[in-house]
Amino acid sequence: MGSHPGPSASPSHVLVVRVGSRRLALPVTDLRRIVRDLQVFPLPGAEPRFAGLAQLGGEPLPVMDLGVVVGEAERSVVPNRLAVVVGLAGSSGERLLGLAVDEVIALEATAGNEEAGEGSRVRIGDEELELFDPRELHRDR
Repeated sequence: MGSHPGPSASPSHVLVVRVGSRRLALPVTDLRRIVRDLQVFPLPGAEPRFAGLAQLGGEPLPVMDLGVVVGEAERSVVPNRLAVVVGLAGSSGERLLGLAVDEVIALEATAGNEEAGEGSRVRIGDEELELFDPRELHRDR
């Protein structure tokens, strides 16, 4: 799971999640685990997309509210969240990031002929979903 597709590669499998009424596809290349009932501690004064900090394996885990990130929700303060944990490569090694979601729906195969990048979409059966690349969040920092 540690290899990353190139900028024009489309993932062959995605994790389908729901935030609000919107379904999104996350590439499984960065997926590390899914955590239910993750206790997230909001930080006063943090930007709305930052849900807070949690603890995972004794280490602090920053958690972003994916609904806020994609414009589907206002800031929500929910202490126990469902989170998809992804690994993001950085100059000092891999950093884990939690993405708070409302529901994890399924692991799905894609048609594989889509272009990845900002605004990318993937086809799963008869449905076309937005492909959300968590590495874009890391580039924002």
